[in-house]
Amino acid sequence: MGKIKEYTACFTGHRPAGLPWGYNEKDEICLRFKKELICILRNAILFGVNRFLTGMAEGFDMIAAEIIIELKKEFKNIKLIAIIPCQNQEKMWSVVNKKDIGKF
Repeated sequence: MGKIKEYTACFTGHRPAGLPWGYNEKDEICLRFKKELICILRNAILFGVNRFLTGMAEGFDMIAAEIIIELKKEFKNIKLIAIIPCQNQEKMWSVVNKKDIGKF
């Protein structure tokens, strides 16, 4: 039997200031966006993507990472890999995200 193909996806996107909802992830636009992103990422996993890379920047990177963490409950074989671009990157994070670091 041949080797199963593996695929990797990388996340990059706007920081909160560039997103329509800013830091308010309870905004209706953000909630709809997350719902669509869950569908997109679930379909990517079903296609064969099993590694997800994130730069861990606030905004889109973190939203996508949090969704992958949730999807790991359903898809045990997927991996989330943090590509930290610089030492002490978390110093730029909001207080809320600093508290959430334990999720990763």
